[in-house]
Amino acid sequence: MVQNSGKTDALQAFWSAGRQKRQKRVFFLELPGGKILAVEPILVGTNQVQNPEIRNQIYSYVYDKSIVLDLKGKAYGIKEASVPEAETNIVIETPLGSRKPLKPFGNGGSVSALYICNRQISKECLAFLYCQVILLSRQASQSMAFFRTVRASTSQHLRHLQLHHSTYGDPKLFEYRKYKAKHDRKWAETCMLAVMRFPNLTSLCINLCVNDTPYRLDLKEKWIQPLLFFERLQHLKTVEVHIFSCWRRATEIDKNNLRLWQGSSPQAVRQLIQNHHGNVEIHELFGAAIAKKILGFCDDCALEEFVEAINEKWWFITHQSYWVDWIRQ
Repeated sequence: MVQNSGKTDALQAFWSAGRQKRQKRVFFLELPGGKILAVEPILVGTNQVQNPEIRNQIYSYVYDKSIVLDLKGKAYGIKEASVPEAETNIVIETPLGSRKPLKPFGNGGSVSALYICNRQISKECLAFLYCQVILLSRQASQSMAFFRTVRASTSQHLRHLQLHHSTYGDPKLFEYRKYKAKHDRKWAETCMLAVMRFPNLTSLCINLCVNDTPYRLDLKEKWIQPLLFFERLQHLKTVEVHIFSCWRRATEIDKNNLRLWQGSSPQAVRQLIQNHHGNVEIHELFGAAIAKKILGFCDDCALEEFVEAINEKWWFITHQSYWVDWIRQ
């Protein structure tokens, strides 16, 4: 009995010594991390490390590619407007009037597989996921649905936003003006909610097709006022505004259809081509003026290049009614 107890004690000492030599297994959630210490997370591939926690570094390497989240298909929006390019594109097509909530990333998949592991990891990696998302909204109603679905604590991490909108043309009958007022009010609410839900936006792109009459390129016009809500954003670095209208593309020469202009004189054709290039550049310059206004420039500084182009560069082309007020007398 004494010998057996001695062997048992020796075996216990041997196994206890082996367990002490073994390294303790460290699980993923035991690694330091989970707290966002700055507005922007760690920048992969650079020396600007703002979140030294190991888990945050892993999240930043997982979500290091841009993702375009399109809230509507190609059938909506402005055809002439450019759309962002990314390695991953997610298109959400929910019928209008549907009460089903939008699910931005569904059940994960290749985009956000880490997002559905468990509740703690999902909560921690949201900031890194939404920092890479480029939200493309082609319709105000879908933007409102996205605002209702995504929590404010989550949407505040979004950095890139692109909006497409076409204004409601003036109706011929007076009793139909209520539809235009409703349409304009919904667009203004969309811009205001975007400012409230996305306070940390760094890049903004707006493609706006203007159908209002009379059509004037002036910063005091009613259709420009909703865009000026974005002046309240403090982290904006890049702003792009592109203006489209019937005046921009009415004088375009279609070389494939010779019947439209083959009977015209060469001077008239050259005039049409000059009008087309001038109208396109003037629209782009006015969009740049709105972008400067959003970034905090005064009216005179924002419109400087626009007025100079009309009076100095394009003074010889046929004057259009929408910018005749800016012609130097």
